[in-house]
Amino acid sequence: YPVGIIVALGQAGAIVVPDAILGDIIDYGELQTGIRSEGLYCVLETNAQQLIEIVGGVLPALLLGLYNFQNNGGCTCGCGTKCPHEYLRWNCPGDVGYACGQTVDAHLLYGDPERVAPCTMQPLASVWIIRIMMFGAPAVCFIVAGLVAQRLPISKDVHDKILQAMAARARGESAIDPVTQLKAEVRSAPKDEISQRLLYFTQFEHKLLHARGLLALRAKLSV
Repeated sequence: YPVGIIVALGQAGAIVVPDAILGDIIDYGELQTGIRSEGLYCVLETNAQQLIEIVGGVLPALLLGLYNFQNNGGCTCGCGTKCPHEYLRWNCPGDVGYACGQTVDAHLLYGDPERVAPCTMQPLASVWIIRIMMFGAPAVCFIVAGLVAQRLPISKDVHDKILQAMAARARGESAIDPVTQLKAEVRSAPKDEISQRLLYFTQFEHKLLHARGLLALRAKLSV
């Protein structure tokens, strides 16, 4: 239970904190650009989560397969998998557990009655991979995320000032960016079509433009 409580607290933080930070970022983005872009930010957050879930779901399975993890310990039944006969607790290579029922506390009829069910056994390397992936790797990720979140410049006071600056600008007054302490000015979008499209180019594409000129981006600009 103590381990479960610790894991639950970490999971709760992973669910609550990112969305709280995202809300602050959305407000700050509106202060800088004058545009409310919560849809864009939420899509980026969802895509990042999906990418992490793909890696987090596939990598442990690949490592377990590499280190000879066997489903149900290599047994055909037992340990939660129902056996075809009521007198079997488990049916594993080299060991068959005969009993008068399939419950966990059913007394074994033959062999050592206190022996461990083979379907609960895994290679030591597989056990360590499970421990690392369930506890070690998440703990490291939580610590790194906590250190990064601690360095974010938007605190509760700063966020209140962001909202005040947005309200001031909505009234037509000048506003100060509480993060940079500079005047918050909304840049007007370029009026020509090519410049507008360039706003959606990546940093690499901008470097390509400066290095090779507009012809290198003609294909993309013509879309």
